[in-house]
Amino acid sequence: MRGICLDEECAVYELPEKIKEKNKSIEFTILDNKYKKSLENIYQTIKNDVSKDNIKLLYSNIPNTKVREEYIKGLIFSIISNNTIAEYNVKKNCIYLYTSRYSGSSLTHEVLHSLSSYYDEDRNIFYNGFSQTTNNYSLGEALNEGYTEYQNIEMFKVKGNETSYVYEIIIIKLLEKIISKKYMKDMYFHADLYNLIRTLNNFTNITNIKNFIYRTDYILNYRKSIFKSEKATDALLAINHFLIDTYSNYLLYLYNNGEINTYELDYLYLLFITELRQMLDIKLPINKDLLNRNISANAWVHSERIRRKL
Repeated sequence: MRGICLDEECAVYELPEKIKEKNKSIEFTILDNKYKKSLENIYQTIKNDVSKDNIKLLYSNIPNTKVREEYIKGLIFSIISNNTIAEYNVKKNCIYLYTSRYSGSSLTHEVLHSLSSYYDEDRNIFYNGFSQTTNNYSLGEALNEGYTEYQNIEMFKVKGNETSYVYEIIIIKLLEKIISKKYMKDMYFHADLYNLIRTLNNFTNITNIKNFIYRTDYILNYRKSIFKSEKATDALLAINHFLIDTYSNYLLYLYNNGEINTYELDYLYLLFITELRQMLDIKLPINKDLLNRNISANAWVHSERIRRKL
C-alpha cells in the first residue's frame, strides 16, 4: 500500500487494493425501518448524480447503514457549546442525529460521509472522503467537511447560507479550479486524500500541502475562539498565499504545455484573484482591510513571478 510521508509523525495512505477491486452492483436494501424511505430517496438521488464507478468501491456500507436519534446527547452538546448536530461512525456504520431541527440536511450530509468512508481494521486507518485518521494523527477534516457539505448543497439543494462550513466550501471551490470538478468528485467518493495530495504535488511541494491542510483544519476547529484569533488570522493569510501560489503554478503548467496562451493565462489569473476576493467577503476572524491587502500583495507578487517565467 503506497503512502506519502508528510512529516515524522504523519503519512497519508491510499485505499487497500482489496477495497479498490470491489465491484458491487448498485442495489438498495435498507434495513433501517423508520428512515427506510428517506434513505432510499437519498441513495437514489446520489445514484443519479454520481458515476457508478465512483461509488461502487464503498457501496458495501449502504445495506447496513443505521440511523439513531440521540437528542438527549445533542442537548448536552449544546450546553457545552459543541456544535455537533449529527455524525457518522464508520466503525459502527451508524448515523447519529442529535437534533430534529436539521434532521433532513443532517441526514443527507451524513449519508454522503457514509458513502465516502472506509475503516481498515488491519492498520487502524479511518478513510473519510478527504480526511484520514489513525492513532497518531487526524488530517483533512476541513476539506472533508467542506466537500461533503458542498455536495449536500448541490445534490439536495440545502441552503448554503445555513451551513457552518461556508469557508471550507470556498476552499473546495478554489481547489476545483486546480484539480477539476470531476476529479475532485472521483477522489472524494474513493476516500482518496492520497491522490488529492499527489495531484497538488504537481504544482507545489509536500511541505506546502501539509501546512495548507493543517491550517484549514485549524481554522475549522478554532475560528470562533477569541483566544485563537491571532493564530487564525495567520492561518487565513497563509492559506491565501498557498491558493494563489499553487494556482499560478498550475497556470504556468498549462502555458508550458501549450494548453493556454498568455492572454488566457492573464485572464484566468485575474479571474481567480477576483473570485477569491469575492468569496472571502464573509464573516471571518480577520480584519477585512488586512485580508484585502494580503490578497492584493499576493496577487502582485505572483503576477510578477509569472511574468518572469513566461
